[in-house]
Amino acid sequence: MIKVSICCITYNHATFIRQCLDGFLMQQCDFEYEILIHDDASNDGTADIIKEYALNHPDIIKPIIQEENRYSKGERGMNKRYNFPRAKGEYIAMCEGDDYWIDPLKLQTQVDILDNNSTINLVVGKVVVKREWDRDYSGRLREFVNLRKRQIYEQRDYILYKFSQTATFLFRKSSYKNNFIERVGYSGDFEIVLNVTTDGLIYYVDKDLSVYNVHKASVSNQPHIQTKYQAMKDFWDQVNERTDRKFSFSIKMNIFMSKVSTLYSVNLFYRLAYYVFKCFYNSRIWFLMRARDMVK
Repeated sequence: MIKVSICCITYNHATFIRQCLDGFLMQQCDFEYEILIHDDASNDGTADIIKEYALNHPDIIKPIIQEENRYSKGERGMNKRYNFPRAKGEYIAMCEGDDYWIDPLKLQTQVDILDNNSTINLVVGKVVVKREWDRDYSGRLREFVNLRKRQIYEQRDYILYKFSQTATFLFRKSSYKNNFIERVGYSGDFEIVLNVTTDGLIYYVDKDLSVYNVHKASVSNQPHIQTKYQAMKDFWDQVNERTDRKFSFSIKMNIFMSKVSTLYSVNLFYRLAYYVFKCFYNSRIWFLMRARDMVK
């Protein structure tokens, strides 16, 4: 019986996909899992690599190889459209084709947590960031910073400060709501977190689980500034409605941060403004989390 469905979406990830698939296949666990892959008509050889792996692991790897690119046709949410509906597992793990797992016990650790904690809907962990344009690209890996470390978090904490990334996610399939956000043109990982935590908590595993590759071909790194900002604003407006405006101020702060960050690459002035505001924003989040802990 399949316990976990690993959902992976790819497009022109030939440079990364072998490392991604090897990270899935190296998992040491006492349950069965499946690997569901959706390739959006890659033209760089990604599909051939996926087919090679699927041929060697036909009982585990189950690909969908599109002949025509669906993203260019306006489709979004490829996991929601093509992977989640065919998932047989009780739990869903996620990792895009240009990222990879580095802990062979990732799935076992996270499954044990969900099996033993009925109030937890999502398990995340530490992730290291590898940036293509950094001078130390081939060497040091960078971590996301978690400002207030503890094990259990609420939905509002993730809205205040995004402290993990998609490649670490494992969540209960039963907690995912198909109609939570109608239009997800931005930040699919944020949508997943907010979706599954409307009635459950987040557990944070304080060890490195995955690597997040940031490169110029990433969808999230596309330079269409106004389009990117509008998608961000549309997403946060929907979240505001779905959460009954309970987190309105924090969401407005996120929208403002999105506006500044989309202008980050335009010139030095916006870059400096981004860093200054981010320092202020992070200090505010640290203070709010400390204050909440003191009240509790």
